[in-house]
Amino acid sequence: AHVSAQLADQPESAALYFARGDLHRIHQYWDAALADFEQAQVLDENLHYVNLSRGKLYMALGRSDDAHEELFRFVQKEPSFTEGLITFARLLVKEGDHEQALVYFGRALESTNKPAPDYYLESARAAAARGDTHLPQAIVLLDEGIARLGPLMVLETLALDFERRVGDFEAALTRIDRVLEFSGNHVNWLTLRARVLEDAGHLREADEAYDVALAAIQQFPSRKRNTKMISKRETQAQAAQKLLKERIQNEKDDI
Repeated sequence: AHVSAQLADQPESAALYFARGDLHRIHQYWDAALADFEQAQVLDENLHYVNLSRGKLYMALGRSDDAHEELFRFVQKEPSFTEGLITFARLLVKEGDHEQALVYFGRALESTNKPAPDYYLESARAAAARGDTHLPQAIVLLDEGIARLGPLMVLETLALDFERRVGDFEAALTRIDRVLEFSGNHVNWLTLRARVLEDAGHLREADEAYDVALAAIQQFPSRKRNTKMISKRETQAQAAQKLLKERIQNEKDDI
């Protein structure tokens, strides 16, 4: 209503039509948004941000071809605008073109001094979606994000998952130890350390690592230890250690 009132006084303002159109888009008034976007570009054909917003609208409607046309046009005209590059990369992921998505994620990361962690997560997932042979590339992307943004758990966790998938257990253990250095006795990561040691075939060390994880839980105040989340982690660690001990015993019997 406020923008409409302004338009009554400034009916030739392309910026106001664009602003109202974007508000319509956010509130999912699709037809009204498209009409305002059209009028904005009639008044100012160089208002390229209309293409970005129209591309977002078509993405929301599942009109991939129309979204692709609008967003590609926008990134051609505004090649260093981070939001446009990210939006186009996300559309390419939806279209299954992960190789090109990586190109635009890369350009987006280069275009900003303050990338969101999600940019690195999405870029790494796009690399991983190309197949397990591309997991090392995904890990490199996540480590670049960690070097730039700091040791964020969301980045470290996904990188660890990829390292386990490729069987690089030494790198996974190095990552876990580094995370534990700055996070303290983080129960989840202590348990992960035991699991990775088990995956690597270091069964005795894995058994000891489960002891460490369970001891860390015991050190929690009772009010925290009795929470649903901590109780669940304790039960899972105990069950995993029980299976591990059975495995160790079976290997002894085989010998």
